[in-house]
Amino acid sequence: MRSFSEYSVLLQQIHKPDPNRDSAVTLALKLMPLVFLRPKNIRFMKWEYIKLDQALIIIPKEEMKMNRELKVPLASQAIEILQEAYKHTGHLEYVFISTIGVGKNKPIGESATTNAIRRMVDPRTGKAFGTGFMTSHGFRHTASTMLNELGYRSDVIELQLAHENSDRIRATYNKAQLLPERTKMMQEWADYLDVLRCRSSDLI
Repeated sequence: MRSFSEYSVLLQQIHKPDPNRDSAVTLALKLMPLVFLRPKNIRFMKWEYIKLDQALIIIPKEEMKMNRELKVPLASQAIEILQEAYKHTGHLEYVFISTIGVGKNKPIGESATTNAIRRMVDPRTGKAFGTGFMTSHGFRHTASTMLNELGYRSDVIELQLAHENSDRIRATYNKAQLLPERTKMMQEWADYLDVLRCRSSDLI
């Protein structure tokens, strides 16, 4: 993502109703900017990981690249998205199951979200975003870049992204997971994205 303006346009298109887009893909795309998880963790997210009463996603270490449990604080906007998803797949194992896959309990396809972004039409050009504009993994890079630019502490951002830290002192310090600070950041980030999405691109 090259600019705040482009991110605003992308968010607008994700939230724009599209009868040709699978509802599970739309919900996954809405959640991705709010949680910074790797696409694989979104795709294979299970309802047993979702703790709405605690406003957390708790992903077991076996599912994480660094083999460490990850707690993801949920902003109120993320909770609303998951509550909507629960109406469709709450009785199944996975959170994001495509319409054609409900009977088979299979999660959305590996490239489903990235392909959906490529097909979205950029209102500024009238053409599809196409390849190279944004990928599902790109939400992580964008969040990292923008949160750093907005002045949030790098330790907090890196913990939320579940990045490995080679500095033993900082790694020991981070065992506390800085959950209160991350919780505050995630809600402020979600609120910021709401504002960004509602702005006209020529005002950013």
